[in-house]
Amino acid sequence: MKRLLLLPVLAIALVVASVATADSGKNDKVGPFVVTTPDNGSCSVSWANDTIERNYQIHQNQDGSYRVREQDKGSFVTTGPGSPGACETDGNNGTVLAPGHTGKLTGWLEGTVTGGTYNATNAANCVSPCFRSDFIAAAFGPTAQFSCFLGYADCRFLFEYTAPDQGLQYHHWSDTGLDGVTEVFRGDVADS
Repeated sequence: MKRLLLLPVLAIALVVASVATADSGKNDKVGPFVVTTPDNGSCSVSWANDTIERNYQIHQNQDGSYRVREQDKGSFVTTGPGSPGACETDGNNGTVLAPGHTGKLTGWLEGTVTGGTYNATNAANCVSPCFRSDFIAAAFGPTAQFSCFLGYADCRFLFEYTAPDQGLQYHHWSDTGLDGVTEVFRGDVADS
């Protein structure tokens, strides 16, 4: 009988501990938010409109800064006339993309927030669509600086786009920034 009583007490203790951790800013997860936004390709012009389910993960670092990771999952509809990889010269891309093609996207972006104070309530109440800049301001206040707004240094990201055939010559495109210095485009979503 003692063992049977011990299990519910342990379960309650674990729930209380996990709620306390979630409110501490040590490892919060906030979202999902639905975001609709144009998407730019290698030519720095829009090639698609994205509809994204976005979640944020917040981790407090030992130095008092915060690591923020954005997780995206969604779909896109192409707007044309250029493909996302049109300005690349590696030969693994096209240039032309008609409007109306559809596909899926997944990705993440991660950087550091300094100069702000994390507020879990404000983060959770970010007004939808809660774009990246809206979330940082809501969660950390107006004085917060997010490294991903300051260039590639201390900002990592990977976004993958796939489209079924639909008469396309190219079906996969990725936009990567993993070294904190450069942005790399691979492949394409293109008619030709």
